[in-house]
Amino acid sequence: MADRQLGEVLDTDSVVPVRSAEVFPDLSGEVAARIERSMASARSGATRRAYDSAWRRFETWCTVAGHHALPAHPATVAAYLVAAADTLTVDGTRAYAPSTFGKWIAAVADRHRATGYDNPCGHEMVRATLSGIRRDYASAGERPRNPRAPLLTSDITTIVDYARRGGAGWASEVLERRDTALLLMGYTGAFRRSELVALECRDVHRDRLDGAHVRIRGSGSRFSKSGAKDLRQIVAYYLP
Repeated sequence: MADRQLGEVLDTDSVVPVRSAEVFPDLSGEVAARIERSMASARSGATRRAYDSAWRRFETWCTVAGHHALPAHPATVAAYLVAAADTLTVDGTRAYAPSTFGKWIAAVADRHRATGYDNPCGHEMVRATLSGIRRDYASAGERPRNPRAPLLTSDITTIVDYARRGGAGWASEVLERRDTALLLMGYTGAFRRSELVALECRDVHRDRLDGAHVRIRGSGSRFSKSGAKDLRQIVAYYLP
């Protein structure tokens, strides 16, 4: 029964062997299903997609460079980081930020752990290489990209006014109202992209005194009263 449950709940090829417990315990179907749900929700969908993308990049680089991606030697991972750190844009600036390297390392480590291999990213060679790259960036005062000026309220109103004038027919007007609502909501509430796209109609409530209350279900937070009043004024103007 234990072997059958393991095959149903877990991918046996991805289970890391545990020396202290060689025999899989006899679990009930309910417990096995609960473990499966917990494992599936260990990381968000966005994190899993980011890890998959970072792993594909590492695999591609290893193929081109003639290295093994799985399992990868610590020297391979260190060489991967150095190559990325030395990559420049057309204007001669660094192409990647140190924070990006950390995400790539996390993805490589996650894939090795999931498939039962030793994590090469925990090796001192990889840690020291990443630390040295970060120190080089800091000492040189370099940034991977030029900062962009933020959009101001006047910019937002210009965008919305242009979209409003460009509507022709009820179908385009519906799309314009949708896009305008997303733009204004995101700008006023300073939403992350994931928070914005996860909003549902039930998450937005209009209050007679405060204007609009928006619930972020992931964190349970709400707008402050001042934010709600600003949102009410903008929405009342553009979305009568």
